[in-house]
Amino acid sequence: MYKHNIEQAKYETDYKIFVVFDDQSKGIVDLKNFIFNNGFSVFNRLQDKQQFKNFIIKNHTLVWGEDLDLAPEFLYDLLLNNDKN
Repeated sequence: MYKHNIEQAKYETDYKIFVVFDDQSKGIVDLKNFIFNNGFSVFNRLQDKQQFKNFIIKNHTLVWGEDLDLAPEFLYDLLLNNDKN
């Protein structure tokens, strides 16, 4: 299985981030549903939009602080599923 790496990311609005992957797939990933309904308390701090906006790209994925990230494959799947809707 090919690992899709994030090359660029930019905060858009609400809980949406525009991402560009290494295969040139690009678009907006909406993380609101995941952040509010995932059942993992570790992501609760991202419910604060100021915290959510404070991401960087590290190791080809989105990272918040030293202890929180999302797998690039997860973000790629969200992007592809969003395009189908």
